[in-house]
Amino acid sequence: MKNLLVALSLCSFYFFIDHNALAQTAPPKRIALIIGVKSYQFVQPLQNSLNDAHDIAATLKKKGFQIIELYDPRTKREMQDAIRKYFTLLQSRTNIAGLVFYSGHGMQVDGSNYLIPTQADPQIKADLDDQCLNMDYIMQAIEQAGNALNIFVLDACRNNPFRGFSRSAEKGLSMVNTPKGSYIVYATKPGSVASDGAERNGLFTSKLLKYINVEGLNIEQVFKRVASDVAVQSNDAQRPWIASDYTGDFFFTPGKGDTLDYNMGQFVLQPLVQNGADNSHDGGGTSKSAINLQDKIVTHRGDTIFCKVIELTNQTIKYKLDREDLLNSISENVVKEIKFSNGRIQKVSEKIVVGGVEDWEMVQITTNKSDVDGLVRKKELVAKATATYFTTSLGKMEKKAMDKLRKEAAAMGCHIVLIVSSVSRDGGYAKGNAKSNLTGVPYSY
Repeated sequence: MKNLLVALSLCSFYFFIDHNALAQTAPPKRIALIIGVKSYQFVQPLQNSLNDAHDIAATLKKKGFQIIELYDPRTKREMQDAIRKYFTLLQSRTNIAGLVFYSGHGMQVDGSNYLIPTQADPQIKADLDDQCLNMDYIMQAIEQAGNALNIFVLDACRNNPFRGFSRSAEKGLSMVNTPKGSYIVYATKPGSVASDGAERNGLFTSKLLKYINVEGLNIEQVFKRVASDVAVQSNDAQRPWIASDYTGDFFFTPGKGDTLDYNMGQFVLQPLVQNGADNSHDGGGTSKSAINLQDKIVTHRGDTIFCKVIELTNQTIKYKLDREDLLNSISENVVKEIKFSNGRIQKVSEKIVVGGVEDWEMVQITTNKSDVDGLVRKKELVAKATATYFTTSLGKMEKKAMDKLRKEAAAMGCHIVLIVSSVSRDGGYAKGNAKSNLTGVPYSY
């Protein structure tokens, strides 16, 4: 494990762009930005970071990716220059899939993730934004680019390398918002630490290099197999984590009987036409003959998940994707309706539209994580309430804090808040001693 201190060593970022065989004059459909950082001047150098970056770059080149490479950047500015170059190639090209891979040190401080160039030496928190690259810079760039798919893989969730910062509970990476069409992979679950590996590559990257070369595995299958192998080899000390807002298919290495279709900005499996078979498609790009045999989960965002619905409970819908045994789930709050393969349509939930703080009373409060499964996570909120009169009860303080959360969430356009922490104190008859602190995460469609 790499010698880091507080919260976040980032070893791998990916944005994946799909790329069929094209004429030499045609633009690429797969673009990758590879950043590897090893030779740190003020913290311990890393063992495998450049190996990981070089090996990922070499593998992706063989698969038709156009590669932008940056090794041992000295400053935040050099990182930004590479990201802007990458952004320019992606911008306004909806049929492109992009991949960013970062291998190097990083930090999580106060819920923000930072990538660390070789010359960075922050002494106080205020130095971070000046010397290090906030990960939000990359997330905003890919969201603005507007391309079809961005795969974002973070494989360096270790600890803060700078001893000038106090040792806190902020280990590993923090979760980030997932822009539409993004697929974000953490080398280990948020708040945990990851292994550097004793061989040429880190544990996570070694498994990734293995499975992106397996024919016929789509993006979900690749990363689920990577996650399984990493968990087994580390005896569950490291468990990779996936956050996705992408509903299509992407293949690093398509099977011999498959090709890729970029219809409607999504990457989907399309059987090759044989013997004059029907090759008509619906809006998603999948052949109608295949789609008609599947159920369709229609979300409030307008996305359609082609699958087999297995079970409907009071809160979640469980389903399996084509050619997969893994049972997936999605909150009924995300789903507008289910169109079953036999033609039956079942309404699931009504969309809650929150237009601003004036709609705060429409915002729901929940402590059940399954209620937000499939929604888009926003920045964590903290609401504090203190008694103003000695007669104020603890219950009123909790309601006051909850209403504050609802108003802040409504201002962000969010319709539901997941309570993740609640700390209350009954002050008795002492004025101002009754307190309630609530921490919640707002979600939107």
